[in-house]
Formats: sequence, structure tokens, C-alpha cells
Amino acid sequence: MALSAGCSDQLSNCVQFSVDKSGGPPEITDYTLWNKTLAADKQTWAVIDRGPNLTPIWEIIHSAHADDFSDHFQLCEFLKNAYETITHQPAECEGGDEVLQVRREAEKMMALVDDWSVTCPEQHLHELLKIKRRIREKTSSYRAWTEICLTNKGLQKFLFKITATHSEGNLKVMTQSVMAGSHSVKDFPNRDTILKWMQVENVPRETETEEPVKQISDLDKVLKNERDHLQDSQSTDARKSATCRVTTAVNSFCKELDKDSQDELAMLLKKICQLVGYQGETFCPILGLKETEFLLNTLPEVHNKYSALRNQSLLKGNAYALLTILTVSYKEHDCDQKERLESYLKLHKEISADIRVAINECLPNNNWIQLRKQMLSLSEETTEDNMLLLQESSTVKETPVTQQISSEIAPCDEQHSSRSPEITTDPPEPIKNLFLKMGLLEKTKITVPEILSITTLSLNQNELQTDTELWVYFINKLMILDVNCRYVSCEHAQKEHITTVENEEDFFNFQMEGTENVHEEENHIHPMDVYMAVFHCTDDLSREHIILKLSTCQFALPLLVPNPFNAGQIEVPVSALQQIKKTWNSGGQSATMDNSEPKSDFLFSIPVPVVSFIRIGISGSSKSQIMNYILNQNRHPTFYNRGCSGSTKTCLLLDGVAEMFWYCPSGRKDDHFQNCVAFINLHGDANKHPIQLQLIEEMSSVIVLLLPENHCEPEIMESIKKLKEKQIPLIFLFSGVEHRSSTTDNRIAAKNRNEAELKREIISKVTQVLYKKENLHSIERHMVNAKERGFIAYKECQEVRSGQEKAKNLMAILKKDTKENNENMLTLKNKFLLLQGEGSG
Repeated sequence: MALSAGCSDQLSNCVQFSVDKSGGPPEITDYTLWNKTLAADKQTWAVIDRGPNLTPIWEIIHSAHADDFSDHFQLCEFLKNAYETITHQPAECEGGDEVLQVRREAEKMMALVDDWSVTCPEQHLHELLKIKRRIREKTSSYRAWTEICLTNKGLQKFLFKITATHSEGNLKVMTQSVMAGSHSVKDFPNRDTILKWMQVENVPRETETEEPVKQISDLDKVLKNERDHLQDSQSTDARKSATCRVTTAVNSFCKELDKDSQDELAMLLKKICQLVGYQGETFCPILGLKETEFLLNTLPEVHNKYSALRNQSLLKGNAYALLTILTVSYKEHDCDQKERLESYLKLHKEISADIRVAINECLPNNNWIQLRKQMLSLSEETTEDNMLLLQESSTVKETPVTQQISSEIAPCDEQHSSRSPEITTDPPEPIKNLFLKMGLLEKTKITVPEILSITTLSLNQNELQTDTELWVYFINKLMILDVNCRYVSCEHAQKEHITTVENEEDFFNFQMEGTENVHEEENHIHPMDVYMAVFHCTDDLSREHIILKLSTCQFALPLLVPNPFNAGQIEVPVSALQQIKKTWNSGGQSATMDNSEPKSDFLFSIPVPVVSFIRIGISGSSKSQIMNYILNQNRHPTFYNRGCSGSTKTCLLLDGVAEMFWYCPSGRKDDHFQNCVAFINLHGDANKHPIQLQLIEEMSSVIVLLLPENHCEPEIMESIKKLKEKQIPLIFLFSGVEHRSSTTDNRIAAKNRNEAELKREIISKVTQVLYKKENLHSIERHMVNAKERGFIAYKECQEVRSGQEKAKNLMAILKKDTKENNENMLTLKNKFLLLQGEGSG
């Protein structure tokens, strides 16, 4: 819709519009027929979809109808003012139209360039550089600057006039920045003259006598001298003079580096200079005292550190260069991390495999924190200065939590040097405080060397003094297969006084001063919180070590673990669970140990029946304790329960965790089950964890449901009804019922029951259900199905997978029974296994 240019006489009475068409057959004027033809033949389409953003009428006039009006600028200004007066809304473009806005500003400036005077060109050059920076900020390139400004004949004439009438050094510096990119403009008269004037003619006297800067000490000397001059005076002339000297020194030193084939170091120093306006071998705007001090404090330090690391190895130098590019910053200057990485990659045709792997791991999820940590690990520089370098990167656009950089980074050989735990959402304050008290909130991932190292704390037999020692003590105990590892706690010192209550009225009042001597549970860290915190803060290989040790200790293993730092994500440590291998005997009740034939296999991958225990509501009975009695008559705490040492009501990380344990029969008469059975225990109220509950429903052969004392409440009844509708075999444990008249259905009274009797009844009913169960699936198959449906994060260790593939390839070579292969194997044996006897033996 365009404003008709032929109806100016009637504008005082009405506004007339004309409708025009774009595309379609030109001979068709009927709208309906034109629309059908357009839909039938897409070759006639000529409509450009501008998206949901509206285009102001004054922009349409300015871009397509400027020749229809004698002064279209005045008309556009009038329409904009009228729009703002009527709607009380700004006429400027917003949001996605910022690119169009800055292009219009540049076009408007170019329309006025013919009127610029060269008597005082500095102000106009400042305006040009300002719009150039805005174009770069909004479009992420200088393409629009070249297309709109450098191709403008009026600007080209203005720049040429400056060369004829001026010779000031500061104007040359500014003109050099304006001319950057002019080589791509084909039609640019007098370009060579302008370039020659900038670089050769009329060089200021103070820079003619400057000696070439060949060493970093020379550059440091120049920066110190200019810093001292600016401290005495920060006038415009002083700043211009300092800018010329520093520009000459930086360019001279970078050229020396290029001559010595130190391209990466030259690039690194230029990237730092760009933070204070270095573009096209000049600084714009001109430097001040703060900018000069920044260069003085940064350039020599980065140069010396890079040179030292580069002399050690190419990998360390490359890693430090990338780390510096990602982290160094000046004031509020902000640069997108992806843009910084791309600038690094453009100048590096060949990158070491380690750095390439780290980039490929972090780039898909934009995990810049992890990338910086891995570069720091590869450079093996964990000094205090490096920590400050990371912490100064607060301008990086990350969440407030991820901006905290670890102060305890230790170099390790593993590739998993990312922060532990990996935070993507803000966790509840109690959980954050828990990790903070244990010293794990800002720590790097716990690696295999850490869990296998022997320290003074490993030999400590005394009580722990601080909460930060808990996770180390737990790991050390677990690594030596100490079954008391799950009872670790820090007994905070308390002053205990035994007093006698004289007043009889106060004797039965426990709400008064008696509470002073009660141990405050909020200061006590639950043992299972220690265990789960270690789980969340270890890398994949360390997690595999820990789970294997838990299995050896006959403890339950984590299956479904909600991530407290990523709400809604359920993790499954697949790689670790795949390594669990057990031996069992399915000989039945008549079998004996003498004639049994035991089986050995990886339990995660074989089809087994699954018996799940869940709880609805709050119950006075302990579900985990009942399971322990079924599995081993309570002789061993397979599942941690409320009766274990150190247990309190303030456990934070265990709620919603589903643990599992495989019951492996020995082939003896007293076995509870004849075949291998998987037991799953969902901690907490099942109604509060719908994802875990749904997964357990799909996996389970039978569900044992523990009901609270108030099982008749509507909410409990509704939950029972929903479970019954799923047609899953259910066994109900009523914690509030003591006696029942019948024992033939699926209801069991659990209140005040003899443990042996209760165990026998539960096993009997579970066995009856499992006897009829067919079409069993492995736990691994269930987890794969859950992953495909997006329920869980199927966490696999890439190193383990790669190792397994290499092991398979190696075994395939070893199994080849050929003469040539045998000779090759003997040669390898003599070379690598020198202590294993003669190769021919």
C-alpha cells in the first residue's frame, strides 16, 4: 500500500490510497484470479516476507518514493513527529529492527557529508568512527559500513580534501581507522593518495626519531613513558601524542614478531589491544591514562607467560592463547565468547587434537566455563595470576552462578576438568549451602587421581574437624571397602551440661530451655548427602570407580538420580552400572553347593524381574529397613534407612533418588528367590516424583506400596486408584494396620509385626507374582526406552565407550589364528612385555 502521488490537491480533506501488486501475471487485474494464479505458479512470486515487524510509512517514503516529493526528509520528519504525538510511542525501531535503524543512521549521515567542512574535520571523523562502531555492534561485521559509507562519493571527496589541507598525526590515526576495509571498494578515486598520506607523508616529528621496538622490554618502556606523561597531563594534545607513540610501538613490535614467525603471539597482543580500540593498526578513540595503564599491565605479562609456556610445548602455548582470548577484558567491554573463539580459529589453520576435542565438547552447549577450565588444565598453569585472569572475565554473558570460577583448580590428566557440579539452574538455597559447606560448590570435577590418592586425611583415625573433610573421608573409606563409609559425619563441638529440672511443671515441657542442649540438625550434614554430593561432583571415570566399590560392599547403587542443579533432569550412570558383574546360581530349592553351576554376567544387560518398593505419604515404618530384612535379614544395610547412624530428617539430596540392588541366589535351600531379581527403592513420597514413578511403573514386574497410617485420606485414595488403573501387580503394606482376618489377597498389615513373619509374607506374595511373569527385559533396555522418550539423561562416558571399542578391536586381532599374526604377537611381546618370559616360551 503506497501513498498516491497524484492526489496532492485532496490531501486537506482526505487521504487516498492506491493498491499495487508485486508478482503474479501482469495482465491479470482481478484480485481473486490473481490470487489463484499466484498460488498455482510459484515462479511468479515476488513478495518479500519482512516478518512480524511493521515498517513505518516514512521509511517506505524514504526508501522507495523519495523522488515523488520535493523534500522527502521534511515529510518523513513531519510524519514521525505526528506519530509520536498521536500514539505517545517512540518512532524509532526496536528489537529486531536495530540493524535497520543503524543502517538508516549511516545513510542519513552520508546524505549530509557533502556539506561537511574540512576546516575542522576532527568532529566529523569522530562521528564516522562512532557510527562505524555502532554498525559493528549491531551487525557483527563491517560490511554495512563498507557498502553505505566507504562507497559514498561525498565521503571519498571529504577524506581526500583532508589530505590536502592537514598533516596532524591524530587526524592520520583517525583517517586510518575510517579507511580500514576500503580495499574492497572497487570505485574509490584517490585511495592511494589517502593511504600514502596516512602512512608516509608528514609523519609527526616525535615519531620519526623513534627506534624500532624489537623486545617486549622496549614496548614496556614506551608504555611506561606515555603513562607518566598522561599522569602529568591528560589534555587532548597529550592523549593524541601518546596514541601516536603507542600505535607506532605496538605496530613495530608486532611486525618484529611476524618476522620471527611468532604469529600467534602477535595475534594475541593485537586481540588485547582491540579491547581499547585498536583497529586497522591504529587506536580509535585515542588512548587515555586508563587505557594506557591497561596495556602496560597486560601486554608484558601475557607476552612473558605465553613465551614461557610456548618454550615448554606448542600445546601449552596454544591453550594459554585461547584461554587469554576467552577471558581477558577491559572495563565494560563485552565480546561474545563464540565470536572470540571464531577469531581464534580463523588465525589457526592447525589446532592440536586436545584443544580441538575440548572445543567440540563445549561448543554445542556453549559451555564456555568448561572450555576455559580445560584450557587452563592443558596449559598447566594454576597460579594465582591465572585465577585472577579467569575471575576478571565477569563481563562474559553467563548466569550469575556460572561466573564464579574455582579457586581450587588442580591440574589433572583427565579431560574432565569442568566445574563440579555443573550448574544450569539456580538450586534451592539449602542445597547450595550444603555444597558450599562441603567445599564442593566451586570445585572442579573430582577425578580418578584424587579418589586414589593417599593423603594425611586417609590415615586419620580421629573425628573430623570440618565439613570440608567429609567428602574426602568418605571416598577414602570407600576405596578401602570400609562398610562404615556411609556413616561419616562431623561432630561439631558442643558444650553439654546435665542439669536437673526442679520445677515439676517444667519437667514435661520440652519446648523451653531443654532444646538448648539438643543437637541442631541444620548444622549436621546427613551421611547420604555426603554420598550424593560426591556422586554429583565426580567425573564419569571416577563415578565408575565409586559405584564398583559400592557394589563390592553390597550397597545399593544409584539408578535414577535427579540433578539438583538442573531442575527436571534425571541422570542414569549407565557406563558405571554396565560394569557391575555378579555370579549367581539358579539351581532351585533342590540344588546343593556341590552340583551347582554358577552363572556370571553383567547384570545391567540381562533380563531380570524387577521388584519396586515405593511409598505414598508419610509413614512411621521404614521401607528401606523392610527391604534390608528381605535381602539379608538386616545383617547388612544394603539400603540406607532412618535407623542407621547419623540419620536425621534433614536429608536434602536423597529425596527422589531411586536405588537398585540385584539379589543373586547362591543355589542353597535358604535362598528367598530361585533366580536373579532386581530390587528398586524410590526414596521419598512417590507422589512428589512423577517422572521417577512413571519410569518405575513401566519397569516393574511387581510394586510393593507402603501406605501411611492415614491411608483413607482422599489424596492417598486417588493415588491408589491411579496405580490400580495401570494394571500393574501391586502389594499393599499398611503401616497403620496391625491385624487382618485374611491373608489370601494382596494386602499386608505392617504395624507391630514380627520382622521374620512380615518378611516371609512379603516374599511369598512377591514370588507368586514373579512366577507368572513373562517377557522380561533388562534394566538397560528400560533406560534406553526412557531416554528415547526424553525422561532421563542417559549419561554415558565417552572414554569408556572409546576404550571398549579399542578393546574389541584388540581382541579381534588376538583371536586371529594365523601364522603371520602369531609371529607379530611374539614380536610385540618381546618388545612390550620384557618381564613375561621369552617370546618363544
